[in-house]
Amino acid sequence: MDIQPKTFYKSKIIKKLTSETLEGFKEQLVDVKERREKLLADLKRNEKELKKVKNKRKWLGWFPLSKLWKKKVVEWDHSIQELEQRVNKNLQDIEECKVKVDLLIEENVEFGFSALFDSFDSIQKAEKIWDITTSQRADRVALRTTAENLVERREVKFGKKKLELIHCDYDALHLQNANGADLFIYPLFILMRDMTDIALIDLKDVHLDFSLTRFIEEETVPKDSEVLGYTWAKANKDGSRDKRFSSNYQIPVLKYGEIHFRTKEGLNEVYLVSNADAMIDFATLFNDYQKLL
Repeated sequence: MDIQPKTFYKSKIIKKLTSETLEGFKEQLVDVKERREKLLADLKRNEKELKKVKNKRKWLGWFPLSKLWKKKVVEWDHSIQELEQRVNKNLQDIEECKVKVDLLIEENVEFGFSALFDSFDSIQKAEKIWDITTSQRADRVALRTTAENLVERREVKFGKKKLELIHCDYDALHLQNANGADLFIYPLFILMRDMTDIALIDLKDVHLDFSLTRFIEEETVPKDSEVLGYTWAKANKDGSRDKRFSSNYQIPVLKYGEIHFRTKEGLNEVYLVSNADAMIDFATLFNDYQKLL
C-alpha cells in the first residue's frame, strides 16, 4: 500500500494567533480574565466558610445548646451575616468584571452582520456538523475504494453564546473545536481561548474557503443531506463492484458542505456540514460581510 502523508487541520497555539491590530484589546481581556479568576477564588472560599459556619449554627440551634452557648450563637449569626454580604459582593463584582465592547460600525456593516447572524440559525440546525482533524490521499487501488481522501472527523455543535468576559450587544457565533480552542465570532473579530491565554483575530485577516464535497458516508445518513448516488464498499478502478468480495455492499454518496477558516498567523480549522445549502449561504454571506469591513 502506498502510504500518503496526512494533512492536519489544527490551529497553532493560542498565544500565536492574535492579530497585531488587536493586541491592546487582548491585554484588556487577559487582565479581566485574571481578575475574574481571583474573584471566583474569593467567592469559593467565602461560600465554603459560610457553609461551615451555617452547619455549626444549625447544630447549636437545638434549644438546650442555644441557651448554653448563647454568646457563641450571637457571634456565629454575626459571622453568617458578614459572610453572606461578602458572597453577594463577590457575585456582584464577578458580574461587573467584563470588558464593555462598543462596536461602532456603519449601518450597512451592521446590516451585513445581521444577515450573517440570521443565516447561522440554519447552519447550526444542520443534523450533523463535524470538525475535520486530518485528511489523507487514499490509495484507491490498495483500498479498493472510490474515495479520493480519507478523513478523520469528530462531531461538534454550533450555537450562539454570551461570553462572561465580554459585555456586547451581540451574541457570539459559537463553533466547537474538537482538537483545540472553540471559535467565537463577533462582528469585528474571532475570539479563541484556553486555560492560560486568549487570541483575538481580526475578521479582515480571516480567509474562508468553502466547497461542496462528495462524501462516501459509511455511518448514519443525515436527513438534510442530498444523496448523489451510490458506490461499493470494495470497488474496481472504474467504480464497478469488485466481485471478489462476496459480502460487498453499496454505500451512499452524499453532498456535504465544507468550510475552512485560516489565517497567516495559524488559524486552521475545517468543518463538514450535512446541510450543504445552509453552509453555502453562510460562507457566501461571510465573504460578502468581510468586503464591507
